[in-house]
Amino acid sequence: MSPESPQLSIVTVNWNVKDLLLRMISSVPRAAAHLSFEVIVVDNASADGSAEAVRALHPEVLVIRSPENLGFSRGNNLGFLRSKGELVAFVNPDVELLPGSLERLASFLRARPLAGMVGPKITRPDGAVQSEPGTLPGLRTVLSVLPGAFRLEQALFRKIPPSTPVRCGYLHGSCFMFRRRAYEAIGLMPTLTFMYGEEILIGRRLKDAGFDVWYVPDVEVRHDDDASADKRWTPPEKEIVRRKAYTEIMREVLSPNEFRAWNAIMLARSASSFVRSPLGKGPERAFVEIHARSARRSASK
Repeated sequence: MSPESPQLSIVTVNWNVKDLLLRMISSVPRAAAHLSFEVIVVDNASADGSAEAVRALHPEVLVIRSPENLGFSRGNNLGFLRSKGELVAFVNPDVELLPGSLERLASFLRARPLAGMVGPKITRPDGAVQSEPGTLPGLRTVLSVLPGAFRLEQALFRKIPPSTPVRCGYLHGSCFMFRRRAYEAIGLMPTLTFMYGEEILIGRRLKDAGFDVWYVPDVEVRHDDDASADKRWTPPEKEIVRRKAYTEIMREVLSPNEFRAWNAIMLARSASSFVRSPLGKGPERAFVEIHARSARRSASK
């Protein structure tokens, strides 16, 4: 269904995961239920025939072919600019939407005028919960990377997964829904990184713009985690990309002094891991270089 004025737009950014993309698109009608909707696929220069398959099997879907891989945020922004819905759901192609999930998220969002974004509980194919409501980085983030801090935090602040909706700092990036005016208020999705960590910046900017972020665990979707990333990078390469991205995100959201402290601790931990790693294998050397460059950059300001 692609009405002229849909209530909901579903935007997805695809790179070489044709079968999963087709599964996601097929799951949309039952997930949207009584909502009018449109589906927009931004294809990031896939070579597996994704765009052709969608056009053949789902002619109602708008397919935007990019000649280059734009990454996560730029791809989603391109799709958003072609969307018409008052609500916009950004759904990874490796997500399977369960019946009623989009309709229930939309109802939740509409019932709360200050809510800018909502997200569901996200589970892996084996049923394990992947998502949890995030807390925006701050001093506690710095303290959490000190040696032994994780075990202490687990002992003192044992996390119990919420069973009812809660306000939070940010959501898992594989599936969330925006109120259109909230997305426009933050200047669309931040493009600081190619992928990873965008949800933290989104949460910070929504807070600064006066909008709430809600995690809704009684709505569930399933996620085949990192399907596209696993085709592009080896596990060590993916960890390096992730570390680069999160370092840039932390620079953006922490205060200058908090970032310097966080980066110094991460540099020390990475150096220690590199020394202990057999023959310097793994991503540890790259981690050291990432944090050393960040330290030099901070010192030059």
